Amino acid sequence: MNKLLPMGKLAVLSGLGISIVSAWYSISGLAVLFAGAFWAVIVMGIMLEIGKLVAASWVYRNWKLVPILLKGYFVTAIVVLMIISAIGIFGFLSKAHLSQQTESTLASSELATFDIQISQHQQTIKISQAALDRLDKISNSYANAASDVKSLDKANAVQMMQGKERKKALAAIAESQKEIQRLTIARMPSATIATNVAAEIGPIKYVAELLYGESGQETLDKSVRMLILAIVFVFDPLAVLLIVAGNTPRPTRDSKGRFLPSSAVWTDGKHWKPKA
Repeated sequence: MNKLLPMGKLAVLSGLGISIVSAWYSISGLAVLFAGAFWAVIVMGIMLEIGKLVAASWVYRNWKLVPILLKGYFVTAIVVLMIISAIGIFGFLSKAHLSQQTESTLASSELATFDIQISQHQQTIKISQAALDRLDKISNSYANAASDVKSLDKANAVQMMQGKERKKALAAIAESQKEIQRLTIARMPSATIATNVAAEIGPIKYVAELLYGESGQETLDKSVRMLILAIVFVFDPLAVLLIVAGNTPRPTRDSKGRFLPSSAVWTDGKHWKPKA
């Protein structure tokens, strides 16, 4: 009795599982390319995926019986459908990467805008503080030089004349500090998004550094494309080949557990001989 594990069934189940995920990615990618016929593309993709697997299984089972023209058409159709699936998968994964990249770009742009505004207010504070220091220096020079009542009155008059300018500088500092606080709070969501995206793309940055020695945006995009192509190369073909492998006849054994050639026929339930 054959006690081998049912690898054929396992291969078919694995192939079907990979095929379902592959079809999901592919159909989602194709639906984006043909957004005007969204549901039509989904129905078409599902039926073509089913037809591809059935055709691969049927052609393998009947390879020696199928006429060469029909065999050639089926093989060509299967290969073309695999290419279409690969294009859909590439589009789906590329869209996911571009969406993440767009989110990161928008967050970085917002952060840059906030940082520019904060820098402007910091510059306003710096200028206003410099104006106050200049006024203090003038006032102190008069106060230090006062040697009589007349000079002291002049120093007080200078301070009174500086009142409006001081008030204006202090108001500018207070307003800028208030705006800096508001902008710092407003930039937090964008900073959080940028930090999360940076953490998500962290692993691919290491891949980019490993392959190209740097992790700039261009090399990062190249690394992502290489990873997507690697996934595309093994995704749908693996599903089809597992389905085909599941259709391979299980090896038979004799009463002593020895494997028999596929051309063997049983004579009396215990003995076998090569098929004529």
